[in-house]
Amino acid sequence: MSDEPIPLWDGELSGAKIIFQERQLQGPSSSQTVRGKRSSPRRAGEGIHVCYSPQVQLGRVEHVECPVIDMSVGGLAIEFDQRLSVGVMGYVAYWTMSRQPVRVSCTVTRCEALGNGRFRLGLKLDRKLNFEERRPARMRPGRDLMPGVHPRKLREPSPGEPSP
Repeated sequence: MSDEPIPLWDGELSGAKIIFQERQLQGPSSSQTVRGKRSSPRRAGEGIHVCYSPQVQLGRVEHVECPVIDMSVGGLAIEFDQRLSVGVMGYVAYWTMSRQPVRVSCTVTRCEALGNGRFRLGLKLDRKLNFEERRPARMRPGRDLMPGVHPRKLREPSPGEPSP
């Protein structure tokens, strides 16, 4: 019997080695490892639209059909046609792939200009989404996004309006 390893791949062997390295924080407590802020990965939201309803004035809620940029277990990013301040509360509603309605309250955590008269809103959900809720149905704009509510479409920027 030979002590040589059994080849599992017939191709040419590579001389590259994979070495895991942790970045260390600089400073007095250099024993801490740097980790990313995210606890769950983001998934692209191509073709997904949600009904976003911010509370823009006390007692007044507006329903708007917004495309999803990306989403995760605890938050999502959407396109919106108005600048909102951080801390604005509201809720997001949509259908899952299995036609279950989802409605989750959320808070605006950031608002960035996209340059085309639209804004990217970062929304933190008040609860984590379960597995089924993380599978929103892909729908064309104008479809029924929430039972009994007909949201407005995003406004197009006026031709004379400067891009932020």
